[in-house]
Formats: sequence, structure tokens, C-alpha cells
Amino acid sequence: MWKSITDFTKEYKRNNSLLGYDKFAVYLIDISNFRVYNYKFGYKNGDILLRKILVSLDDELGDSCQVIKMDGDKFAVVSPFSQKDDIIATIKKIFWFFDFFTHIYNIKFKTDINMGISMYPHDGSDFDGILICSEMALKFAKMEEKTNYKFFDHDICDKLLKSEKIIDEITEAVENNEFELYYQPQVDINIKNVYGVEALLRWRHPKKGIIGPNYFIDVIEKNGMITRVGKFVIKQAFERLKKFNDMGYKNLSMSINISESQLCENSFLEFVEKAISSTEIDPQYVIFEIVERSILNDKVINILNGLRDIGIKIYIDDFGTMYSSLNYLYSIPLDGIKLDKSFIDKIYESKRDFIITKNIINLAEDLNLDVVAEGVEYKEQISCLNNMNCNKIQGFIFSKPVDENSVTDFFVKFKM
Repeated sequence: MWKSITDFTKEYKRNNSLLGYDKFAVYLIDISNFRVYNYKFGYKNGDILLRKILVSLDDELGDSCQVIKMDGDKFAVVSPFSQKDDIIATIKKIFWFFDFFTHIYNIKFKTDINMGISMYPHDGSDFDGILICSEMALKFAKMEEKTNYKFFDHDICDKLLKSEKIIDEITEAVENNEFELYYQPQVDINIKNVYGVEALLRWRHPKKGIIGPNYFIDVIEKNGMITRVGKFVIKQAFERLKKFNDMGYKNLSMSINISESQLCENSFLEFVEKAISSTEIDPQYVIFEIVERSILNDKVINILNGLRDIGIKIYIDDFGTMYSSLNYLYSIPLDGIKLDKSFIDKIYESKRDFIITKNIINLAEDLNLDVVAEGVEYKEQISCLNNMNCNKIQGFIFSKPVDENSVTDFFVKFKM
């Protein structure tokens, strides 16, 4: 029977032994998207589902394993092994269970899990030490994109320490106002003029200079700092849009990347409304860009409807990189899509890429959605896109992202 971590730890310390096995593995499991279930069905139903999972997982793994309820949405499994193949078999069984659990119980929710695994006595001399190793492995598994489980090893310690150092640096950067916005112009090749900019976060590091988001954005998102940094981005972008308006650029749009975490924050809509009010900008010239995976969240859909009620436009960023089905375009609140660079790269030399891109643009037109091609670098790409009636272009062919003074100079000097 499953146990809470409190009861299990008490029993372990009282008996000074663990299941009586010479070798065992601790599998620490995190349901990474369980908050979506809580948002959709409520925390009470979420707790009921967690208990169903505990009971069913305990039955599935059998008497030789111990299932433990950890804090939040985490579980641990303690299981004996004689060789590593036994551990791999248990890992497969656990993933199989979570893949099919909701189907078996007719629950309309797909669970995504990450797992960290450590072994006794290889990685530690007692349960507490092994659990810490599993926690580090789990944390690293959540940072990796190639796999959703990870065995503990000592390299993980070094990598996590490096990550923690980056977190400390980013925390200081937020406190010291080291983040700033760069802007990449967007050009309408029909009217041959700049119609908007995308606000892009940069870190002015005191020693390393300007650092792009690839270095820090994942750390910010995975360590809960995206809400604070995201508010800074929105506020700064709105203030800059107001300055552009005051300079005479009245019809310029401002595109801002918004994460799922920001959208799920309870006060997000209220914050945006206040920021619009305080800067006195026209919300019809604000575009929030979201990635495709965000649209699976019902709470996000409600927020998007609220944002559109205010007047803000919603675009899908990096369109086409996540889902093979385009059915969601018919059912979610959208105003436009941004074609991913991967579609644009070879449209002038690949018939396949040309056909796919053309069909996406035609579909968007039928749905009355704007289309922006991003990552454009060559004249041949512009020629192809123009023939497809895609006239809104963003990319290095016109300008890389630049600071606020340089983008203003670009407006003045731009000729096509």
C-alpha cells in the first residue's frame, strides 16, 4: 500500500532499514502538467485523481515496490534491483502506466512526467541521501529536452551548480535593472514601410556585455522568475510604444512574447489593463505572441479571450513547429500567425517547403488571420513570399534586433 513520505520516513528510521534489500533504486516522479488539470477541474478533483494514481500505480508495480506520496504533484517509487536492466524495466513500466492510466479510467487528461533515478548503495549510503540524488536527477531531467528521465551522476552536480550560479546572476540582474529590450523591425513589403517591431529581451551583463535569451530564458522560466521579468518586458514595451507614438509613429505595432506561465498568473489580465491605462497606448497596436503548446490550456484560452476583449491581438509564434493538426486554428481566439524560420529557409529551392508554406498562408487567409514571415534573410525568400501574398516580413534582411535608439534611426533611414 502507498504511504506518505512522512509515514515512510518514520518507518524507515524506526526500523533502520529499507525494505530489507541490499540494492534498491529510488524513482522520483513529477507530473509536469498537473497544474493544468487543477486549473480545469479544480484542486479537489485534482487531489482525488492523485490518490487514484497512487492506488493504481501501487497495484501495477506489485508488493516488491513501495509507492510514496511526496509533496505537491510528486511521487517516489522504491524498488529492488539486481542489475541495471531491472531498473530500465521499471522505468518502462512507470511510463507505460502514466501513458495509459487516463485512458483506462476515461479521464480526459494526458499526463506528462519527468523522472530522476538514483541507486543504493552506488549513489548514497541511506534513503535520505539517495532521495536527494534522485531530486537532483529529476531537476536535470526537467532541464533537458532530449529525455524525460535521468540517472544521477556526479556531472549532474556540476551542471546544477552552474545552473544555480546563473540563477543567482539573473536574480542580481533583475535587482540591478540589467535587462533591457531590443527591437527588431517588421516591414510590409507592399507599402514598403515599417509597420511594427518585436520587443526582444537582452541582458546587459556587467562583464560579458549583451547576452541573448538562449543563455537565460529557460532558467528564468523553470525557476519561477518569468512572471517578474515578463512584467518588466510588458511595461517597458508599452512605454516604448508610447514614445514611438509621441514621435509621430502612430500606427506602429508592438509584438511581445508571452509565456504560458504569465498567462496562467491570476492577476495577469488586470496587470495588462493597468499597464495600458498608465501608458495611454492604444491596445489595438499591441500583439501578444504565444507558442502553440500554450493553447492546450483551457485557462489560457479564457485569458486570450479577455485580452482580445481589451483590444490586444494574439499571434501564434513559431507556427508549425509543434502540432501536425491545424484544427485548433478554427477554435481558439487568434488574429495571426508567425511562420517559423524553418519553413522560410529553403522555400526558394525546395518545392516541398514552398508548397507547405503556400498552403499554410492560404489557410490563414481563409481564416482571416494575419501572416508574418520571420527569420527572412535573402531576397529570394522575399520574392517567394510576395508571390504567396505574404507581405509582412521580419528578419536580418532588413535588420537584426537593435536598441531603442538604433531602431528609431532605422525608421528614419529605411528605404526599400
